[in-house]
Amino acid sequence: MIRRSSFANFQKVLDSKPAGILVSVTRPELLTDAITNAIAQGIPVIAVDSDAPNSKRVMFVGTDNYRAGSESGKRMADISERTGTGGNHHGPWTVQYGRAACAA
Repeated sequence: MIRRSSFANFQKVLDSKPAGILVSVTRPELLTDAITNAIAQGIPVIAVDSDAPNSKRVMFVGTDNYRAGSESGKRMADISERTGTGGNHHGPWTVQYGRAACAA
């Protein structure tokens, strides 16, 4: 159901001939061709938060989740006055190489 509605919603917007489309692509395999079709019609498409890298979209705007997680782990270690190296274990948190996991 989600698959059909995502494609149907994108197609409905495309059929209205907008000046551009901003989309969060949760299923790239479903929307890649539709995005490329929009581009072929001269309608720019920008992917936000999740991408369809094999489409012809104009650009992708989003977070590097790996880097964000790594930075968050480092900051949690700093706040907790832990070095974050060597797999030190203090209380319910394990912090190793900038990554943190709750052991509780």
